[in-house]
Amino acid sequence: MNKTLIALSAALSLGLAASANAADANIEFKGVINDATCSISVGTGTDTTVNLRTITANNANGTNESTRSTNFQLKLGAIGSTCPTSGVEITFLPAAHKGGKLTNTAVDGAENALLAITHNGKVLNLETDTLDDAGDNSGKYTIDLTARYEKDGADIEAGDFSAVLPIVVAYN
Repeated sequence: MNKTLIALSAALSLGLAASANAADANIEFKGVINDATCSISVGTGTDTTVNLRTITANNANGTNESTRSTNFQLKLGAIGSTCPTSGVEITFLPAAHKGGKLTNTAVDGAENALLAITHNGKVLNLETDTLDDAGDNSGKYTIDLTARYEKDGADIEAGDFSAVLPIVVAYN
């Protein structure tokens, strides 16, 4: 008899659990995955290297931002390809950041040097900010940016500077 009660109790428990988990609604997900046909560059051709200006440690530590800055353009769809015309959002992936600025990864490179990226005069926090561009319906985007040496506390000491900024482009 105990076996029958246990089996009946288990069957009732399963039935109650099933009715307790009945769905009130279904959430449907839809999306599009595009081919990577939208070229990305920062110079001519498919170049993705920004050559920073060579400056003295004295200028790197100075207050004149223009002597520490290198202007460049992030170009999408410029090399014989077009991007979707609905707009783009650019997200920065985790890299060697400190306080939202790029750190120097050059072996035995310049000490105490960071690299800030600015857009429209605003320093971007590369850990949290994104760039949005609505575009002009041409499928080509040009975003003006500036890379600027910044001190990381103490004065910048002479040496090489190198950093990599991975980006992800999403289409609006």
